[in-house]
Amino acid sequence: MSVGNDEMRTVSDVSTVAVAVADGVLHFELALAYELFGSAAPVPVADWYEVVICGAAPVRADGRFLLEPDAGLEQLARAGTVIVPGWAELDADPPADLVAAVRAAHEAGARVASLCTGAFVLAAAERLDEPLTVEDLARRANLSSRHLARHFRAATGTTPLRWLLTERIRRAQELLEHTDDGLDAIAAATGLGTAATLRRHFHRVVGVAPGEYRRTFRDRRDAAGLSG
Repeated sequence: MSVGNDEMRTVSDVSTVAVAVADGVLHFELALAYELFGSAAPVPVADWYEVVICGAAPVRADGRFLLEPDAGLEQLARAGTVIVPGWAELDADPPADLVAAVRAAHEAGARVASLCTGAFVLAAAERLDEPLTVEDLARRANLSSRHLARHFRAATGTTPLRWLLTERIRRAQELLEHTDDGLDAIAAATGLGTAATLRRHFHRVVGVAPGEYRRTFRDRRDAAGLSG
């Protein structure tokens, strides 16, 4: 299966649907999106959708398919609607360029949706550095705060705020592992505000202080490198 890119199209209006793809995309969900929006309208309409497959060429779908996108991921920001199909690598972080492109599209005003496990890509993009309250989350879900809390606990076993704190701490762990950023910068990037707040919550959730966590991680990484 191959999608040609002989003629790169310019995305500029709300009738354009950009399908975001990266290595590991599930071809069934990709085909669903393309069939739904790319096929002719069931009845004649003045403006039907134009579908653009966006990704860093070439893209290897899960299985034996190789895709040749119409445009790069930067074109997502010019679409009216962005769809992220399911993808196979659930144990790995979504590609950083894909997450950044989806975030940029949202900031540009595009509607963003996902199919199946494409929701993990949207979640990787969901603004941990910004203040978020239960009311904010409920409003986006078109639910009352109480209704959201009930659904959230039924689905995840925890409360929205506890889940949000856990995600902030996980992001802090990633930054401690892979950057030399100071605690103030990491606290700002994860929405925890100050280094003191980061230390308090990090120690309660992880069991060690951020500095000790960073040293331990790097010592283990260095030891693994020497043994290899």
